[in-house]
Amino acid sequence: MKKRLLSLCLVGVLCFTLTGCGNTDFSTAEFNGETISLGESKEDVQDKFGEFYDKEYDDISNDKNGSVNLEISDDNKVMSISGFDDVTIGSITIGDTLEDTANALGIETKDIGNDTKKLFLFDEDDHMFRSLTTEIPDYYDRDGDGYFKDTRENFGYLNEIIECYPEINDTFKNSKYALVVDIEDGKVLSLSVIDVPSVLNGSGQGFFW
Repeated sequence: MKKRLLSLCLVGVLCFTLTGCGNTDFSTAEFNGETISLGESKEDVQDKFGEFYDKEYDDISNDKNGSVNLEISDDNKVMSISGFDDVTIGSITIGDTLEDTANALGIETKDIGNDTKKLFLFDEDDHMFRSLTTEIPDYYDRDGDGYFKDTRENFGYLNEIIECYPEINDTFKNSKYALVVDIEDGKVLSLSVIDVPSVLNGSGQGFFW
């Protein structure tokens, strides 16, 4: 009986370590006192933000809070949200510490890093089940011409990451959305969230900062 109780306690500790205190929906951003959700129509976002919405570039900006960039899918829905300024995605806000970010994701600080950019994949139940680096590997041939001359340090689009790692294609198919967190000097520099199914069906590239 004691062994069984100890086993149950151990399982409970492991689940807490991997998933945190609960599931947070990271598919919604807060900016300028309003929310923007993946899958929301472009028209609804325009109605909410009014004159702050730039219809040509799909930016929302004002002098007080900075700006947020949206990528709109072929069917006029929000498929990615990115920001450097006063934006919160899920429970993570620009400027949060490494510790705050790790706690929000239910992982350890060593699983993120002090100066890093990482992509976290979430399933339908808002479980974060996999992380990937956004750093471009040496073997990535951006133009497909055999010349490895990509000078960027990190990918800027989810479709490029999917193309680079075909061996985990099923992982992307099981993902509802991806969160990209850029940490610099131990603090959140930028945040992006991307609708993975929209990228997989070719509705857009899945832009992030």
